[in-house]
Amino acid sequence: MNIAIVTGGLIALTSGILLIFQFPFHFTFITILATCIGMVTGAIFGALFDYQTMLTGLINGLMAGIMSPMLGAIMTEHVYFMVILEALIFLMIIIIGISIRRS
Repeated sequence: MNIAIVTGGLIALTSGILLIFQFPFHFTFITILATCIGMVTGAIFGALFDYQTMLTGLINGLMAGIMSPMLGAIMTEHVYFMVILEALIFLMIIIIGISIRRS
């Protein structure tokens, strides 16, 4: 369940913030796109386990996708935040790889 929550949330957060940095005047479309990306990612990783985990990943991707463009719109230091966020995603990939091998 944690894998679905982490992937759905972080991918939605990253995609929403990156897209709002690139296209700051298309807030509604970016919110919809980031929400769909987060929901699909959370659902795919959750479907690897069971139905309840799929729903958990789906809802977490939905919530992070809705909030991420708002967070990106108020940011002042884009570079520092994106470096930290990309480092978290890289760390997430390593931890997920380790946890998949153990299970």
